[in-house]
Amino acid sequence: MTPILKNFLFAQLEESQRIQALNSERVMFLPDDRSPPQRYVVAFLGASLVNGAHGPRVEKGEFHVGVHFPDDYMLRADAGTILTWLHPRAIFHPNILPQAGAVCLRITPGMPLLEIVHTLWDTINFFIWATDSALNRDAAQFVRRHVDMFPLKAPALRRTSAEPAPKAAPAPGPDTELKGEKIHAS
Repeated sequence: MTPILKNFLFAQLEESQRIQALNSERVMFLPDDRSPPQRYVVAFLGASLVNGAHGPRVEKGEFHVGVHFPDDYMLRADAGTILTWLHPRAIFHPNILPQAGAVCLRITPGMPLLEIVHTLWDTINFFIWATDSALNRDAAQFVRRHVDMFPLKAPALRRTSAEPAPKAAPAPGPDTELKGEKIHAS
């Protein structure tokens, strides 16, 4: 492990503890036993779509994602090796393929854990999603047909203690073009 990565990982541990203290009712970080940790399970308490017996439905609960910072993370970042969807397997989202553990997010080399966690929260709660390059085509079709459902009623995660307590999500915003993909963001 390079000294740069080691310092980065210690900073991520400190930041995860700070963010968990600010958002203890919505996010929990479970780092591995290494010092500094290279892997986390991030548990979110929120709401998302799950596939039920009678089709997709909004369900509140815990959503778990594995985050791994490989030795070359400061040089290369591939969401397929960094993120693993863990729970629930019934998640119904255009950018998550739970059977494969796949989560499609744009991650750049050296992206801080805080930014990854905020992007995951926004994805799980449908503040953002992409349907043009979806991992789950059925979920993408459902989202396109029911765009008025989103985002789900979830508060944003706090970044600092100076921020006011989060409020419910605003009404959906306009579609935005991002690198040739249509991304819906509120």
